[in-house]
Amino acid sequence: MANPKLSGKCTEMITEMHSRTEVLISDMSNIKDGQKELRKELGDIRSSITDLKVSTKGYAENLQNVKCEFEEHKKEHQQTFGRIIAILGIVATFISITVSVLFNLFRR
Repeated sequence: MANPKLSGKCTEMITEMHSRTEVLISDMSNIKDGQKELRKELGDIRSSITDLKVSTKGYAENLQNVKCEFEEHKKEHQQTFGRIIAILGIVATFISITVSVLFNLFRR
């Protein structure tokens, strides 16, 4: 069987389809490369999120420790302030007794 001769228009159409196919193949390759990059970036984002979670947990633990230390320090200050008030009360009592005794001695 003889090969039919292709008309010029058919040849143009085949050439155009071939070039479009090459463009599509190139586009598919670019899309695959883009997907690989996106997957890598998504992995980086997930890693960053994990790091942030770990950091946040660490900061929360540190904050809790600081809060506990602050509460202990606050209690110590309250105890110290209470002791100072008690000492001032004792001193005031002794001064009052001394003044009363001296006043009674000079009154006689």
